Amino acid sequence: LLQGVDQCHQQGALNLGLRPDTVWISPPLSGARVRLLDWELARSFGGRRFLGELGRTSRRVDDLPKFFRRKYDEEIAPSKLVNIENAPVERPFPGLIIKGYGALYYMAIEQLYLVINDFEQESQVYPTLQWSPSSVGPSAKIENYIAHWWQKGNGLVTTQHPIIGSSPLGRLFQIEVNKVLSMVKRSPKDLGLRIGLAAAKGLLGAGGHFWHENKDELRDALLARAWVVGGDCAFYAKGRRLAAAAVRPPEDGSNAGDDASQRYLCVGGGLKMNDRLQVLAEWSGDISVFVNSVQIGLWPKAMEPWEVVQPLYGLVDLHTHEKTEEPHIRSVILSAPSEGRHGPKGLVAERMMNELLSISRLVHMPAATALGPSCDVFACARIIAQLFRGGREVALPPALQQVQAALAQWVSERCPLAENRYYLLASIRQLQVAQEADLAEVGSQAVRCVLARGLKTSRYSRLDSCWEFARMLNEATGWLEMTPDFLRSHVAVAEQVERRSHIETWYAKNGLGQGEAQQQQQQQQQQ
Repeated sequence: LLQGVDQCHQQGALNLGLRPDTVWISPPLSGARVRLLDWELARSFGGRRFLGELGRTSRRVDDLPKFFRRKYDEEIAPSKLVNIENAPVERPFPGLIIKGYGALYYMAIEQLYLVINDFEQESQVYPTLQWSPSSVGPSAKIENYIAHWWQKGNGLVTTQHPIIGSSPLGRLFQIEVNKVLSMVKRSPKDLGLRIGLAAAKGLLGAGGHFWHENKDELRDALLARAWVVGGDCAFYAKGRRLAAAAVRPPEDGSNAGDDASQRYLCVGGGLKMNDRLQVLAEWSGDISVFVNSVQIGLWPKAMEPWEVVQPLYGLVDLHTHEKTEEPHIRSVILSAPSEGRHGPKGLVAERMMNELLSISRLVHMPAATALGPSCDVFACARIIAQLFRGGREVALPPALQQVQAALAQWVSERCPLAENRYYLLASIRQLQVAQEADLAEVGSQAVRCVLARGLKTSRYSRLDSCWEFARMLNEATGWLEMTPDFLRSHVAVAEQVERRSHIETWYAKNGLGQGEAQQQQQQQQQQ
């Protein structure tokens, strides 16, 4: 495989479409020759496509990337790729293909940059964040940016549009307490309400209104797809309650590695009028809670990283411990982050903002999207790594899952400027630093080191020559130390297996029984 691809490079051609179903190997007796079948994406070293230009020069301005499964048999809508749980599962190899650019799993990162550059368009204006006019709970009333609770009961409300672009650290949802009843009895561990984020896509009809007629069923459906904080000093993961400590755990690292012991929600004296309550779902999957920018809660690994990328709606729910209790928080105001542009964790958010801007500049650098032999080296390393893993099924690594969800969400938003989409830049940042987990299943350390060189994310540290890659693999595997007699013995075994296969096929066609076939085989062997 590497020698064949290197020959193509010697002729000035890049394949850019290598994956298991485009690499065929002939039988051993035919020389075990490798055939590269698909040259649709082939380019010269200068970037010219051999089979026509499919990039920006020939497409319409409003065209969007198209996703397919297994070549171009089945087109997949971006909305189906945002939710990884409901995305089609393919075995044994991932086969999500971006038309005209290749299979995502086998694409080098510079090919991903090229997709973003070719389809990027002027950003649309962010929709104004407001409450959904159709409240889920009958106990709630919506007046512009204010949600009122006029009685105890079902008082769940959500935003009309997803939370977008609020913080470089993740999805940030913020409300301000507008009215509090001070004479109502309340628990010292009670936040007074529940606040969180819901993946409510599919529960909203035209215009962002809820289409479900049964409010109780709609409430259950929303909470089953939501991550909620409080108010009884607990977190709720898709309807499942997870208790949290009422005090902050020690910072000496004694509980490090234990997610349950790291969960905490320090309510203190409870919420007061004009307090700002903030929930931040970070790109890593952690959820942090703040009151007036002071952290009061942490929920480690609450979400999968790809779940933070999907559209998330703000959610607020009235909360009482018992049915006889009166809620002490009666209204809240939907507000935008006011501390600079980034919300809480100002210094950390500013550093992250600078990192994401540097990634955005990198994506748009001409040198970053220049395709070369290292792209084919990366695809070959992906294929060869599976051979050393014994051909086991391939699962998308978490970083690539996040990139897939972010890319699909970006396309569903009609490819706005990448510098304004933190989730896309954050997923690229994670892909840049992610480690190849599959290599841990390769038995030989020397082979692991060579494959890791071919799978480097950065083009500058990745091998850029298939010939060099093949030479290093030969040394790591000891292939060059195999004697001609040893190799000829394999040919003899292959010839014997093929002769036996032909004999069994002939007997099967002539209807001979197993006993007769064995007798004739013995006679032939004696002769």
